[in-house]
Amino acid sequence: MLLHTDAWSAQPCILSTYALIVKYELKAAAAQAEVELIFQIKKTEHHEKYLVWQLEKPHNKEAGETGVALS
Repeated sequence: MLLHTDAWSAQPCILSTYALIVKYELKAAAAQAEVELIFQIKKTEHHEKYLVWQLEKPHNKEAGETGVALS
């Protein structure tokens, strides 16, 4: 799932800070839950950028994806 918030797209500094906080919080949670955490930047068909993260459990291959807008 990708999340996009128009208010944040006008304030890239706040968004970047938020994305970093989310990234570190997710890494800490992933380490505790013994899951793999993968980050990447994706673009939509309208060229909006998103920081996307995916959690994957190596042993049973459950995966989910979510993200925040970067543009």
